[in-house]
Amino acid sequence: MPGNPIMVDTARRIVKLYTKLQLRHLTETTSHWGIGYSGGKLADKFILVSSAEPVAFHDALVRIGARAGNNLPLDGYGKFIGGDRLILSAQWPGLPTPVSLHEIFYDSAGKGFDIRFGGNRAIAAEKKTGCLTCLESCPIGISSNAVYPHLSTLQRMLRPNSSFRGKPERLPNKEAVPIVVFYRLAA
Repeated sequence: MPGNPIMVDTARRIVKLYTKLQLRHLTETTSHWGIGYSGGKLADKFILVSSAEPVAFHDALVRIGARAGNNLPLDGYGKFIGGDRLILSAQWPGLPTPVSLHEIFYDSAGKGFDIRFGGNRAIAAEKKTGCLTCLESCPIGISSNAVYPHLSTLQRMLRPNSSFRGKPERLPNKEAVPIVVFYRLAA
């Protein structure tokens, strides 16, 4: 829903984020940009985009009881994001039950996803990149993947952790199809 891209279910400890697929990321890979704000500086790099602003997304995760890690400085290369674990799944019209993140995102290194509530509210507001869910540990993203360490831009160019894209065999092949991503706080 463009007017209300975030829904919070405090009883079930779930944040629902309404997104859309950027079709080019069914074939083009990205180094770590998974889900982001459509109004952010890096909007074209994300596999899924949402009209939800990072600060609002951060606050929604706090409302379900998630605790932010806030442990990764911008120069924390080689380190991993902390914070409460979030279980991600996605669903769209015509899909009877939600599917996990590894079913819709291809990870070339094959290590998978351990999404954490990194926090990073102040730096996300300052940098305006739009990062909601990064696919490696990120000091700016509201949530990110603790499986892969934070890399500098140069390290990422020379020896990336992995590369990612949407799975065309699984995702709807139309940008107009709304995809709801569920962020459930792990027990």
